[in-house]
Amino acid sequence: MRRSIKDKIELIKSQNQELEQSLAIIKKQNEELQLADKLKDEFLATTSHELRTPLHGMIGIAEAMISGANGPIGANHKYQLDIIVNSGQRLASLVDDLLDYHKMRYGSLDIERQALSLTSTTQLVIELSNHLLGDKKIRIINQVLEPLPLISADPQRLEQVLYNLLGNAIKYTNEGKIVLSATAMSDHIRVQVVDTGQGIPAQQLEHIFEPLVQAGHDSGHYRQGAGLGLSISRQLIELMGGSLYVSSQPHVGTTFSFTLPLATQQEIEAQSQASSVSHFQISESAELALEEEEVLPENPDGPVLLIADDEPVNLRILESFLRLEAIKYA
Repeated sequence: MRRSIKDKIELIKSQNQELEQSLAIIKKQNEELQLADKLKDEFLATTSHELRTPLHGMIGIAEAMISGANGPIGANHKYQLDIIVNSGQRLASLVDDLLDYHKMRYGSLDIERQALSLTSTTQLVIELSNHLLGDKKIRIINQVLEPLPLISADPQRLEQVLYNLLGNAIKYTNEGKIVLSATAMSDHIRVQVVDTGQGIPAQQLEHIFEPLVQAGHDSGHYRQGAGLGLSISRQLIELMGGSLYVSSQPHVGTTFSFTLPLATQQEIEAQSQASSVSHFQISESAELALEEEEVLPENPDGPVLLIADDEPVNLRILESFLRLEAIKYA
């Protein structure tokens, strides 16, 4: 009996050693996976950053040609250049999303909240999004109208969220309308983007906020893809003190809603002071410009600019746009 107990104790010790070895292997593999994951994210961020310069260069050159920097162009050439610009802007937007995703994952994304007018921001985003409509028979109805209290948000990030939500609605709506509205509550504002698109099945609603998941154009099924906009939008809203959620019905439409807190009195006063300082600086600069204009001799050839940049593409873009403005450059 003692021998049996001793054998069992030895067996347990042996099994414990095997478990410890297995745990050590698993721990090492986890560390290797975490390192590989971090290296992957850093590679993605570095690559995305390097892509920005040539992308913006391509877009800039195409826009300069459309504007006639190198002479008049035909309607067919303009159409093809417009395609290059739109495709380049989509790629640039994806690159920016990748960089933001990396920053948020490692907690290095800065949010600068201030008192903002939701009305003016919404109007700006709608104007920027008109090119996304293409030939689609969609009406964008803006019901975000004054009077509305000022909200507390980062201006650039709020524009990014609205642009993502409106772009998503346009992407998955073939015809009908998209309505933007806002309702003021006691301590926050609720914003809604409602479309008459294909809708999303109930069991897939939460998946749309997962990184790298997007819907197929031919069905409500969501798949692996390059979708980062909705995931980033939800995180941005949460970083600004609000929440973003969705409701949908297949073949009827989808409603994205988000909330943002109202601006504090301190934020409103700070914004008012900043506006006053900005107005003073502009007025002062105008006066100095008038004084200099009186003492400086007239230059019929216009100002001479020195352009310094290590990217030849950027130099060519600036040259093209300056030529449009009839400015002599050096």
